[in-house]
Amino acid sequence: MASLRFSLATIANRVGGELRGEESAEVSGLGTLDTAGPNQVTFARSNEFADSAKASKAGAILVSEFMDIERPQIRVSDPDLAFAKTAQLFHPRPRATTHEVHASAIIDESANLESPVRIGAGVVIGAGVKIGAGSVVGPGCVIEDGVVLGQNCVLVANVTLCHDIQLGDRVILHPGSVIGADGFGFAPDNGTWAFIPQIGTVQLQDDVEIGANSTVDRATMGATTVERGTKIDNMVHVGHNSTIGEHSIIAGFSAIAGSVKVGHHCMFAGHVAVASHLSIPPETQLGGASVVLRTIRKSGRYMGHPLQPLQDSIRWMRRVIDIEDLDSRVKGLERE
Repeated sequence: MASLRFSLATIANRVGGELRGEESAEVSGLGTLDTAGPNQVTFARSNEFADSAKASKAGAILVSEFMDIERPQIRVSDPDLAFAKTAQLFHPRPRATTHEVHASAIIDESANLESPVRIGAGVVIGAGVKIGAGSVVGPGCVIEDGVVLGQNCVLVANVTLCHDIQLGDRVILHPGSVIGADGFGFAPDNGTWAFIPQIGTVQLQDDVEIGANSTVDRATMGATTVERGTKIDNMVHVGHNSTIGEHSIIAGFSAIAGSVKVGHHCMFAGHVAVASHLSIPPETQLGGASVVLRTIRKSGRYMGHPLQPLQDSIRWMRRVIDIEDLDSRVKGLERE
């Protein structure tokens, strides 16, 4: 594919910024302040980076305030967000623009593939599957019977979609993710475990993105739901019958047990664990390695095990450090 080029005026319009420089000047890529060349865009979060910006050879710099430098600048309210939007120009999400089906793909005759879609090598598509136009199914993916994909979805590679689940539009699933495996349901039976058939489904709404090797289990009955706009990192587990609210974000190695209700716009740092049948209110933030064993009643910022409001958790950790320091000093005095 030919290298993409955009004028500075186009980029300024894309990010809603004010340009100081030649509107028709073009750039063709991205770089850091240190490495960007005359054909690349970079960003400086604040005036703390003014020296690096002065030394930079970038074709344009996204800034929060104009700097006294000779480089073209685009002033924006949030340079990080502006850089993300600029990067999207040069690296758009994959989308099928022509209808392509690899010869090695195995597709049931009852499947409905809207045109155009792109189906990669070794893909298996079951009976009654529906795939919306613009979607890309990468190599090695398995889509079992009755699955419905919306438009412009991307299954990167080796993704498994188990039977009778539904994906909205623009859903992105990274390699190795498994959506719709049986939930972990067993009943005790005289010293053994009787499997509870998992007859529900999974619903991933519009603009959901799920990272590599993450899993979302199907419901026992009803649906496990990830609502629109939510982003889930690599190696995350979502248990059966849970609901993750819209525009939430969950970092890697987190584990959410069954029947958990997570509100909208929540943020989980890495390695968060949530026990079953609990609720987490909207706009709640959980710090890394937090363990949630009781329903959280009030939105806020929490961390730790046991879970505490963030500032209380930080004070507790500082006390532990102080105790260790005190213990060391006492031992030193004893030796004297």
